[in-house]
Amino acid sequence: EGAIADLASTFEGSSAQRPEHAKKTPLDYSLLHDATDFQPSVEVSRGCGLGCAFCEEAAVPLQPLRDTIDLFGEIEKTRLFYSRDCRFYFESSFFAPSQTWVSLFEKEYRKRQCDFQWRPESRVDVLDESKIEALASAGLRVIDLGLESGSPDQLINMGKTRDPDRYLKRASDLIRACNNHGVRAKVNILLYPGETERSLQETYQFLDQHEDYIFGVSTYPVVVYGEGERRKYFEGLYRKQGATGLVKTKTVGVWDVNLSKEINSEEAKLIATSVAQRFMSMSNYFYLKKFSYFREGYGWQQFVEDVSALPDCQLAFAREARV
Repeated sequence: EGAIADLASTFEGSSAQRPEHAKKTPLDYSLLHDATDFQPSVEVSRGCGLGCAFCEEAAVPLQPLRDTIDLFGEIEKTRLFYSRDCRFYFESSFFAPSQTWVSLFEKEYRKRQCDFQWRPESRVDVLDESKIEALASAGLRVIDLGLESGSPDQLINMGKTRDPDRYLKRASDLIRACNNHGVRAKVNILLYPGETERSLQETYQFLDQHEDYIFGVSTYPVVVYGEGERRKYFEGLYRKQGATGLVKTKTVGVWDVNLSKEINSEEAKLIATSVAQRFMSMSNYFYLKKFSYFREGYGWQQFVEDVSALPDCQLAFAREARV
C-alpha cells in the first residue's frame, strides 16, 4: 500500500496518503463494480521468512497473526455490506496460528454465534490435529497446503526443509487430520529445477498414498519473474539446482524454466496438467473455486456448459459425465 500511495501521489490532484498501519486497512468492497459477486477476503498476516528458494517472501519476516477481536470486527462489517452468507479467504502467505490464537479465535467465533466459513493457505508442517479440530469447529472448511513435492531431494533443493522425512510425516498427519475433521485439503505441487522422472514418481507415490484424504491438487511449473539482475540471479541459482536455462515467454519479464535434462519447460506444463487431472475431480474443482473464486450465482450447470467448450489440455481436473 505504501508503494502504491507513493506512486499515486506523483499525479496532479492525487490525495493518496501512505497508510501507517497497512495491514489493518480493511478492503472497501463497495468500490467494486458488481461488488457482491465477489467472495470477500480479510488479511490476517504478512510475510514468511522461511527461505524457500522460489518464494517472493523468502526473506520477509512473518508478522504476528492479527488480533482476533480486530479480525472479527472487519468480518462483521463486511458481512453487513454483503447481506448474504459469506465465505472468507483469510489472506496470509503462511497461516501459522499459535495454540493461544486458535483458542481465542474459537472462543470469539462461539461468543458471537458466527456461522461463516473460511479458507486459509499454509505449509504442511506447522499445523497439528488439535488446531485443525478447533478451527474446524469455528468455520474452517478448506485449506490450501503448500506441499510442493513428495521428493526428499526436491524438498531440500527448494529450501522447504532440511529434514524431508519429518516434513513428509507431518504433511501426512495434517492431511489426514483435515479429512478427520471435515476440512477439505487442497494440496499445491510445484515442479521445480532438478525435477526428474524419479522425483516425479516420488511425488506421485505420496499423492497416491493420500488420495482418499486429499480433496484436490493444483500443480504448476516454477516461473521466473523479472529482468536484469533478478533474472540472472534466478537463472544462475536454477542452473546450479539442475535446470538447463530459462525460456522467454510472450509476456515481457516472465520466463519459463527448462527444469532438467529430462524435463523441459513444455514437458513440465504437460506434466502439471496430467498431475492435476489425475488427482482433481471436476466436481471437487468446482467446489474449491465456488468457495473463494467463482462469482456468486455461478452454478454447476453453467460450469458444465463452459467446460464442455474447452479441450482437455486446458483443464486442471478430470472431466466427468455428471450433470
